[in-house]
Amino acid sequence: MSLADHCDFGNSRDPKIRDRIAIRILDKSVSHKLKLKSDLTLETSIQIARQSEMVKSFVTDLYYLASKDLEEVQSKKKRVISRWRKGNGTNGIHP
Repeated sequence: MSLADHCDFGNSRDPKIRDRIAIRILDKSVSHKLKLKSDLTLETSIQIARQSEMVKSFVTDLYYLASKDLEEVQSKKKRVISRWRKGNGTNGIHP
């Protein structure tokens, strides 16, 4: 049993829920995509919304991992430069 079962949608339950998703979804680009689809069904609107969330999550994870990798590379670079300076007796002064 779902929340929609308690509403008086009658035979138009799926189209009304589909329209609410298309209009109320916070991601405006997904909302626009849903509104442009002429053969949109409830199942398709749910699938598109879920895919959008999965892609956003994946991209966020990639940015996080890339920033961690960048921090690690920068940290290693600083250590290498520091060792090079100590080994060459430059004390931080580039030749």
